[in-house]
Amino acid sequence: HINADVERRRSEGAQGPDQSRVQEAAEFPPNLHIYCLDDSSSARRLLIHGIQLWGHTENVKVFGKDALEANLFVKAAASSAHIAILDQHLEYGGESNILGSDLMR
Repeated sequence: HINADVERRRSEGAQGPDQSRVQEAAEFPPNLHIYCLDDSSSARRLLIHGIQLWGHTENVKVFGKDALEANLFVKAAASSAHIAILDQHLEYGGESNILGSDLMR
């Protein structure tokens, strides 16, 4: 329903709040790299879909299905991400619970 509403507003030329966010996001540089870390598979899907839709970019990578992937995120984000989005409470069970803010220190 959201996609249909955005498309309707675009075709009507409306400048409502949703439309202004789309215009702002359209100004992102085409080579902007956004990396996301979340332990929830549904959150990872929402992040990649939402950022690609609103940011008009395909340069989105998601990480976080396990602690190993969280460590890969740290290396990748430090080397080539322009924007890093982190889940604060990564729960991998046992001793593997991680705070997102601790990863990027």
